[in-house]
Amino acid sequence: MGEESARSRLILDSATDYPIIPLDIEGCITGWNAGAQRIMDYAEVEILGRSGDVIFRSEARAEGRLDRELCRPIEAGSASMSGGTCAGTAAASGPAAP
Repeated sequence: MGEESARSRLILDSATDYPIIPLDIEGCITGWNAGAQRIMDYAEVEILGRSGDVIFRSEARAEGRLDRELCRPIEAGSASMSGGTCAGTAAASGPAAP
């Protein structure tokens, strides 16, 4: 594991009060922390590689929320860390049904 990857993993693992849910450019979940497990009720082994759509409620999925959230940092040139991220949105609206 590279130094940057190890550092990212430490940050991910240390945040237990908030969900941190990294996604790849295609919207697949690439990381899952203790906060995400506690709030979303999925174990890391169950969720890694799945579509980020699972973190949104059905209404948000039907509206294409994941696609909008994935486009936001590309259009803005950076990602937001509050309220506008997939993880922040999921936490604010509650867990999606499995």
